Amino acid sequence: VKARQGQLIKLARKAWAETSQERLNNVLLGSALSLCAVAASGHDKPRSILWAEELWEVAAMEKLQPSNVSYSAFAHVLEWHDRVNRLDALLSEAAKGKWTPCCVTLGSLVNTAAEKRDSIRAVKLWNCLTSKFGVQPHNLAYGALAKAHLLCGSPVAATQATNDLLGRRLELNPELAEKDMQAWLLRYHSSLAPKHFQQLDASFSRGGPLLLKGSNRQQQTFRRMVTVREQLRNSTSPLRLQDVLVEWTAQRGAMAEWP
Repeated sequence: VKARQGQLIKLARKAWAETSQERLNNVLLGSALSLCAVAASGHDKPRSILWAEELWEVAAMEKLQPSNVSYSAFAHVLEWHDRVNRLDALLSEAAKGKWTPCCVTLGSLVNTAAEKRDSIRAVKLWNCLTSKFGVQPHNLAYGALAKAHLLCGSPVAATQATNDLLGRRLELNPELAEKDMQAWLLRYHSSLAPKHFQQLDASFSRGGPLLLKGSNRQQQTFRRMVTVREQLRNSTSPLRLQDVLVEWTAQRGAMAEWP
């Protein structure tokens, strides 16, 4: 499978050549750039930026005004490749009204920063798109923000992301609920403060039913979290940090390497 993933752009360009006689349009451009974004996060990263830049140049030469989907996909590729100045220029075009970033743009950019273990960048992108461009985050974007903080070892900031979502009266989804419960387990493990156990319990009460209706993995994760919660509350000997890392994001983040 990895070998095929590494050939993603090569295979796509071959298919693209079969449509070369067609004039470029936003359906073709958006689809190809979205594929570049997928490739950028996998095993075909170097070729993804080359093709994305080439596609963008072709669109300019043919005087095609890219759609919001195309702009968002191109921004996603640029963020994966740390082309900060290039992305800033793209956002400058948005400020001039050439395109409009949306919650999908926000979620994809913040998630990319999360995967690169850069919560500072994630917050900067979040603040830029929500403040400067008035993007209204959806629950997937909040999930990406919480993911960034968990991966970088900041459970306090992760719980704040969920609090902000609830304050906006947005729907909590199983993925964010899982991260919120994990973050509160970590906060309670750190402090053992009664007020933090109350908040941990509240997180379990709102998130547990969602996970029990979710995938088999989510159900198993919830049951393991319940076990850890009871061990934290009742155990006479302290648990190690590693014993508290249950959710998959936390297990592959910075805290997994802490003593």
